Amino acid sequence: MAGIAAIFAGLIVYPLAWDMFALPAPLGTPWLRRTVFLNLLFAQALFLPVFVLTGRVYFSLFVCVALLSTLLFVSNAKFRTLNEPMILSDLGLTWQVFRYPRLYVPFFGTGTALILLTAAAIAAVA
Repeated sequence: MAGIAAIFAGLIVYPLAWDMFALPAPLGTPWLRRTVFLNLLFAQALFLPVFVLTGRVYFSLFVCVALLSTLLFVSNAKFRTLNEPMILSDLGLTWQVFRYPRLYVPFFGTGTALILLTAAAIAAVA
């Protein structure tokens, strides 16, 4: 039971840290922004369906962290390159990353790509 409490604590801490690294940096105090609460809701909305379908707590956590990290890296890469934030309609273009990887991967950098691959491998093993 303590493991599940630690997982849910991680699901609260990770979106808070995630909001600190997002570009463009939102204005206001970190704890009173709407984005913090939306990130918490989004993390729970990713974690709970995976947990219900698989029944594996750590797998669900790693899938949630991997998806949120991927979204953060993609959003920051787009902001650094085009100076515009990622919006909902950009999610419809995610299939192009797999179809044309040479177009998108250089914007991530090799370090980010290695981090994402490691997170995917950990999620597969967990």
